[in-house]
Amino acid sequence: IFRRWFWCALFAFLFAFGISAVYWNGYFTSVELSATFIPVAPSPAANADVPGSYSVLISQSYVTHEEVLDAVAKSVSFAVSVEDLRQAISSEVSENGMTATVTVEWHNRDQASEILSALKANLSYAVARSAQAGVIKWLESGPAGSAAPSVSRTRAAMVFVIAGLFGALVGAGVAFLIGCFDKRVYDPMSISYTGGDVRVIGMVGRHGDKPDDRQMQQIAAIAMYLKKMAETNDHKLVMCLSPGSQCGTSTIVGDVALVLAGMQMKILIVTVTAQGGYLPSAPAITTLTPGVDTCTVPWDDKESNPDFDGPLSSALAMGMKHYALVLVDCPPLLSHVQLSGLVEGMDTTLLVCGAGVTTREEVSAAVSLLSRTSNKPVYCVWNFVDRRYEYAFLPVEAEAEPTRKVTDEYKNIGADVRL
Repeated sequence: IFRRWFWCALFAFLFAFGISAVYWNGYFTSVELSATFIPVAPSPAANADVPGSYSVLISQSYVTHEEVLDAVAKSVSFAVSVEDLRQAISSEVSENGMTATVTVEWHNRDQASEILSALKANLSYAVARSAQAGVIKWLESGPAGSAAPSVSRTRAAMVFVIAGLFGALVGAGVAFLIGCFDKRVYDPMSISYTGGDVRVIGMVGRHGDKPDDRQMQQIAAIAMYLKKMAETNDHKLVMCLSPGSQCGTSTIVGDVALVLAGMQMKILIVTVTAQGGYLPSAPAITTLTPGVDTCTVPWDDKESNPDFDGPLSSALAMGMKHYALVLVDCPPLLSHVQLSGLVEGMDTTLLVCGAGVTTREEVSAAVSLLSRTSNKPVYCVWNFVDRRYEYAFLPVEAEAEPTRKVTDEYKNIGADVRL
């Protein structure tokens, strides 16, 4: 969920502004207009201890009377039902029981003022006709333009916060569901490599156009290991490829070449393109930076045959004579399975995987394909790793693989059976 925090932020933003907009348009745009009346001539049945209170209570009961609301609905210039008026009009008696306040809550300020005026006129007429309520007088009230909104800004802010929190919870649920179905590898240490001898020689963090000091330390560690194998074991041909696309293989190759060039090594980068097109007999070599040359060679299935002398074979033979190290930047392996035939003729195989890009199935399939054509170790580099792995320098040399027991006592029992 924390890795996919974007969904929480997105849903929090949408819910907060969406629900707040609906709440604002539905309630905050309405206004409240009120008017207060007092009894002028108390009725004969008035309470002597609390003068006028009985008259106020009787008069208040007429506010939501069916005949009064019906008269108000007929008095205004726009269409309105009695039920709508009953929901919009409310009344409240003061604590001393001497006054009563009538409130009209409506979505339009002019219409609310018209409803209040019609209510005052019809309520005064209805009270005057009553023998018990007496006569009421309306007190002076402020202009209609000074009416306050019916919903406070504090309540609107609370709605905004609650809607944002609810959206964040919904986003967390979406992120959790996405994570359940996401098979990509985010933690390189959690994956087990089956089907071949895989040795992780570096983990490079995500960077922009130019790597910073942390990424350069990891790239330098990878370059130093390749330099050691080239000088000690004469491993000059390094095949660099990834299981799938968007793993940053070309970036790793270019950065490693720059580091090695800084160590006074002459590097050749051979970029292998997809199959098809015209195969030139001699690829053009251009200088990328001082100490680093590059050329592009189209790929053909015939290159998998050791007896075929094609452009790629010629470029590699020339590179071994004139350069200290040749880095072969190949297309993704799983979309060009025939490239695995080149592994046997290479000195070193560098598999570049992308954290958050490569799936576990892709890693397993790539290792299996490489191991079918060669029993050499596969050196792996993880790109785009989290910050916790940017300073991780793992031991490269793997332990010796235990010998398998093969018994002939019974047929196919205890034997080395492989699919």
